[in-house]
Amino acid sequence: MIVPSAAFVFYLSYQSILGKSSLWMATFALGTFLFVAWAGWCGRRNDMRIVLYFEEKVTGDWVWSQAIFLQCGYLDEIARQEKLVPLSEFGFKDEYRWKTTIWYEAKQGLETIDELLHFLKPQLQDAKQTKDLIEDLEKAHCRLQNAQAEDLRFCLIFHGNATNGMEIEQREGHF
Repeated sequence: MIVPSAAFVFYLSYQSILGKSSLWMATFALGTFLFVAWAGWCGRRNDMRIVLYFEEKVTGDWVWSQAIFLQCGYLDEIARQEKLVPLSEFGFKDEYRWKTTIWYEAKQGLETIDELLHFLKPQLQDAKQTKDLIEDLEKAHCRLQNAQAEDLRFCLIFHGNATNGMEIEQREGHF
């Protein structure tokens, strides 16, 4: 969609310079192109999640968090202030995306998530974004506790908001 739109904008701009098309048409086409590009970028950003990924199956609900994705930089700052491993240090290499997965001990992730929950829970309890973030961190905490009890390692990966059976079969690890 963007390539044909860009070509059309270029064409109308060129025609406008030659006097074969009005300037308002070129301006309208450029505005439409910029809007479509912006909407596409916003849509892609809203689909991304940070996902807990394990080397073996772990009991518990999958953790696919848009809230952690959107607040990862902020959470990393808190972790660094508390002298803990930032969440972004636990990922984002994914064998399904042609990178070697690096696994981490669940205990390390639990230490960071415990401190983040301790820091965030007293703050802004009535803000929906913070509630979603705290809920997702609590889910991650439970899942990492299960992984630690089973002596399994984890990492974090980026993912869209859905998966399919073929992808699950082809992956080396488990959600």
